[in-house]
Amino acid sequence: PILYSHWFIAYLPCDLLTILACQFLILRMYPPEKRGIEDVGHLQRQVDQLGPWQPAEKRCAIFLGLAVVLWMTDFIHHLSPALVGISVGLLGLMPGIGILEPNDVRKLHFGALWGTGAALSMGRILQETGGLSILTDTLTWWMQPLIAIPFAKTMVLYWTGFTYHFFLANETAM
Repeated sequence: PILYSHWFIAYLPCDLLTILACQFLILRMYPPEKRGIEDVGHLQRQVDQLGPWQPAEKRCAIFLGLAVVLWMTDFIHHLSPALVGISVGLLGLMPGIGILEPNDVRKLHFGALWGTGAALSMGRILQETGGLSILTDTLTWWMQPLIAIPFAKTMVLYWTGFTYHFFLANETAM
């Protein structure tokens, strides 16, 4: 398996070059209407209006920092990124040390969380059970004759992807 930290290290130079190139191109293609900021103190006034950090905001920053450190050092401890994310998320919900108060947790819409989790895990379930290869073979079988027609090619690929998306809501698995 390729760990997240290895991907990060491998793509860091490419990411930095992409960011710099995009910044250069965007400023050349879409120059700003104003060259400078007229009211320099506006940002500082906005920050001052927010006031000092609240305890929940500090805990949130600590939890996010902990998650990032664990994700970046996965080559040392080999913890799953999903386990780190779920653990930090549950830590944020724990009474007393968490970020949310009990009333805030009661207001959460857990149906959306369960639905997202089910959609993301569907691809893995289909892969493990062999259903993914059956689904892929079926969808590619019917579109083979139609893919040769130049005008139908785009529509066939679009509607096949649309149908496939009903079974695999996870874009990575798709």
